[in-house]
Amino acid sequence: MKLHEAEARELLRRAGLPVPDGEVATTPTAARATAERLFAGGATQVVIKAQVLVGGRGKAGGVKLAGNAEEAEKIAAQILALTIKDLPVRRVLVAPAAEILREIYLSALIDRSSRGILLMASAAGGMEIEEVAAKDPTAIIRENAIRMQDSSPSRRDASGSASVHAVISSSSSSPSQRASSALRANLMLISLR
Repeated sequence: MKLHEAEARELLRRAGLPVPDGEVATTPTAARATAERLFAGGATQVVIKAQVLVGGRGKAGGVKLAGNAEEAEKIAAQILALTIKDLPVRRVLVAPAAEILREIYLSALIDRSSRGILLMASAAGGMEIEEVAAKDPTAIIRENAIRMQDSSPSRRDASGSASVHAVISSSSSSPSQRASSALRANLMLISLR
């Protein structure tokens, strides 16, 4: 399943997790209205982000900052006119701009080969992660964090859910292995119900 950033934010919000403010807009006028609300609430800048299911949005001009509502409207018009990697931009996310002190990459993927969740993390950040992987594969930590146990009907619990378990290895000597162990330890308690 692929989700737009705005959709992921909404799922996190519904789960009770803190998520920055922001709204999806399909027109420049709607983007301006959202920006006006955010500036009235104390934002000093807003970010306008193309909502397309592809990487490289920023490099393609699909992520830009605006310092006022009029600028947000103009930028939204520009972004909504884009096609990024053959995908037309039909929606933008307008949100308060964050001061980014440090960027990391963290991903949880379904790994069909292990029948579980693959965690990937890198201190190299999220931009150009494919290039990071190609140039220095050791810069990305990959861990099979959760594996589905036998999900046959006889192995399901009373609710019908297959059980899962976190895979935690013993401490190790390399920094990437220690970081990996710390990451896994912080993600031990995950429920797929």
